[in-house]
Amino acid sequence: MANPEVRSKPTPKILVNQSNLVGTTVQQSTDENDCQNVLKRVLYLHEPIFTAAASGLASLQYEDSSVVETSVSTFTEYCPIIVQGLDWLGQLHPFIEIATKAFSVVITMNLTRINNNKKVIALQMQIQSTMMVLFELRRLKKLDQKLEGTMEKTMRKIANDIKEAGSVCDHYTKKNFVVKTLNSSKYETRLAAFGAKFAQHREELALALKFNCARVDIVIKN
Repeated sequence: MANPEVRSKPTPKILVNQSNLVGTTVQQSTDENDCQNVLKRVLYLHEPIFTAAASGLASLQYEDSSVVETSVSTFTEYCPIIVQGLDWLGQLHPFIEIATKAFSVVITMNLTRINNNKKVIALQMQIQSTMMVLFELRRLKKLDQKLEGTMEKTMRKIANDIKEAGSVCDHYTKKNFVVKTLNSSKYETRLAAFGAKFAQHREELALALKFNCARVDIVIKN
């Protein structure tokens, strides 16, 4: 049972306004006034985020799982803003940079790992979307022989890509937390590459089937 005294209000769902980030990109500056002014602007524009970040841990005391899930989800959204604020603060007070930079590296890798977990599901959905195009064949009793030969070659490529993508997803899923985090950028690149492949496969299949259906319609009309 959580101690009521340590409870705080649930962390609010915060939507990060990316337009507010314009002009606050961290760059090296030797002017302390510039650093301080930009830091003030970041804190002002994202005050709800910094407030939520400061009290986010207390929300984990709740027994309500939905409150905890919201807090964790919000954490991944406002982390980049916190990292940005710490980067500017580090320029203003260089002695803290050893800790702020370490935090930035770890958080960035972890956020990439979290996104990769979602991308594994997204890749499987992309593959499914490619397969759904094949249902257009229900309209045809028989394909043009030349098109059928071309599509047969395409099917072999797709089958091979599905096996390779499945292997990568399986390999990623079985890795432990540390490996996923440390190799997050590598996995991100590989998953994105397969996503692009299946997007292209889907486009090519849709175009080929559309062309063949159009030819069949012309033959029927004639």
